[in-house]
Amino acid sequence: MIADMVDQAVAEGCTAHEAEARAIEQIRKLGQEVLKVWAENPTLIKYGKKTADLALHLRRHFGG
Repeated sequence: MIADMVDQAVAEGCTAHEAEARAIEQIRKLGQEVLKVWAENPTLIKYGKKTADLALHLRRHFGG
């Protein structure tokens, strides 16, 4: 989805630098959402340390 957004930004005339900045912002937002879900969901707290496995679990079960 982020790659599609970058492609769209370039097609609309953004420079590669501007498209990259947009992608970085979207990645930051996604990271914040993942951490928020982890922090607020009691069933995920049992995982303890935030790991790549936790990120995959969140993506599979909560979208993103």
